Amino acid sequence: MIENTHKQKGFIALISVIIISFALLLMAVTLNFSSFFTRFNILDSEFKTKSELLAMTCLDEARLLLANDLNFFGSGDVYLNGETCHYKISSGGQITVNAVYKNANTFYWARVYLGDLNIPITAFKECNNLLNCP
Repeated sequence: MIENTHKQKGFIALISVIIISFALLLMAVTLNFSSFFTRFNILDSEFKTKSELLAMTCLDEARLLLANDLNFFGSGDVYLNGETCHYKISSGGQITVNAVYKNANTFYWARVYLGDLNIPITAFKECNNLLNCP
């Protein structure tokens, strides 16, 4: 009886090549998706930065209103390049600000000193939402 061992070696080599190719393909796809999602993280970061700048603009607008009238209390909106932010001025020089830029929210709370015409900020905090602001 003659044994044929040559067919077994070719089969093992073929299966090895298939497994290695699959592993390399899986690694390439995984790396591609990670760079794809990194782009979205960078874009979200850019949106958050624009939202923060919009909120700071709103805070400055509220300070300007207080500089013109120290007895001003109320709320309003600021429109800038098609975007909107909302401010609310409360007693004691407390200002809350909400700005949204493409689903990136920024909530600020600030206390200003009304005894100085420059209306300096004496306390400042970024909040998760308006309910958590002091």
